[in-house]
Amino acid sequence: MLNKNILPLFFMLLVTAFPLYLYLDNNPIYPIDEARVCNNTINMLNNGNWMVTYYGGSPERWNTKPPLFNWIQMSCIQIMGVNEISLRFPSAFAAVLTCVLLFFFSAKYFNTSWLGVIWGVVLITMEGYVRPHGTRTGDYDSVLVLFTTSYCLAFYLFVEYENPRFILLGCIAITLATLTKGIAGVLFLPVIALYILIRKKWKLFFTSRASYLGIFIFLFFIGEYYGLRELLNPRYLHAVIRNEFGRYTTTLENNGHDFFFYIRNLFDSHIPILYLLVLPIGIIVGVFNKEKKIARFSWYCLLLIVFHLLVISFSETKLDWYDMPDYPFISAFVCFAIISLIHVISYPGVGTTISILLYIAIGIFFLFPYASIIKKQKAIADPDVFWTEIRIADYLRRCLHGELKMRNYTVVYEGYDPHHLVYSEMFKRKGYVLELNKTNRELHRGDTVLASQVPEKNYIEKNYTFSLMDDFYGTRVYAITKAIRPQ
Repeated sequence: MLNKNILPLFFMLLVTAFPLYLYLDNNPIYPIDEARVCNNTINMLNNGNWMVTYYGGSPERWNTKPPLFNWIQMSCIQIMGVNEISLRFPSAFAAVLTCVLLFFFSAKYFNTSWLGVIWGVVLITMEGYVRPHGTRTGDYDSVLVLFTTSYCLAFYLFVEYENPRFILLGCIAITLATLTKGIAGVLFLPVIALYILIRKKWKLFFTSRASYLGIFIFLFFIGEYYGLRELLNPRYLHAVIRNEFGRYTTTLENNGHDFFFYIRNLFDSHIPILYLLVLPIGIIVGVFNKEKKIARFSWYCLLLIVFHLLVISFSETKLDWYDMPDYPFISAFVCFAIISLIHVISYPGVGTTISILLYIAIGIFFLFPYASIIKKQKAIADPDVFWTEIRIADYLRRCLHGELKMRNYTVVYEGYDPHHLVYSEMFKRKGYVLELNKTNRELHRGDTVLASQVPEKNYIEKNYTFSLMDDFYGTRVYAITKAIRPQ
């Protein structure tokens, strides 16, 4: 089986590589979530505490996620150093592994690896999947999607083939998903339980030793982590309950939206318009397919999508990326629509000319979303569109990449700035000092100061004499000569 799959697998890996890896380090570290996670990882690496994440010298109480993703990031840092690539590589590589998973599932279950190729290409051209706070940044969600997709497919294969080893694989994936993002890792479990019940596989499930071994693995590792973390970091569980369960009943950090927020996102920006046009066809072709295995899998995917969207839609706290685990299953229906067209082309009565034209049409169908997703990643990296909060980080990134001059800098910035802490570590490892300052602190003669916020620039220009060394997309570089008035 592996030999005949080598060519299509290589083709899929080649095609998926560009949207996932291209321009990966062209954006600075983002302050919202990505920088916080990266700081947790850097602190873990520096203080040697692998169980308790730290931020600002204290145990983390805001980001209460388990540390599996931090461990993976830490491994990448050990190999590649602290930089944008090493911090984001786990997310990009998890997306590649998700495509590989879909590929081999298709080869096993549908007996065609080329369906897996199409499935992978559709997934990586979904703008709700390949995105900041997704596969493009050092956040949890891409790794989460890998593990949630893994256990959903594993339990489906258990039901289809009555092979207990898939129970064990599914339980391992659930454990890894939970260790990645806590409760978000288990949201599909009610659908899996319902599907096992509908397909009358409960008896097989409960009489299999693999079930009890899998449940033991889950309870042991999850219980071990949360218990040990609470022991080392008292009231951690209280913070977890407040953060992970509390966001369902209350709006945290002003992230409240109406019930149809995620549905609108699917239609407005997360799914390419060409895919939206064929998605209803794919659903109809799938659920009413004469091939029972396609129909069963389609109903299963539909249940997973609808249930997960309902759960996150009823939550009071809604964030743009919470629907990411749905995209592998949404992509399946786009694939079914394409495959149905390919079957039409294969009919004996279809002429050669028409077949060639239809194949060209399918190629163009994929070309537009593929070109669009690559173009979008390049556009995101355009400093003209950067908001004020990340302009200094972009300047520092360019210094580290050799585009601008490396020197000791003082950053004058008011507000939450974990991204500057990440760049401070990068500068430190290069032998430079990046001092993080506030406007109410004294600047000294000889300081080279970075500022991008208007009030901070006004403060410096009012209170100090300086020479303006650079003005790069709103980030000004001041060489301080003296204070105009006593500080």
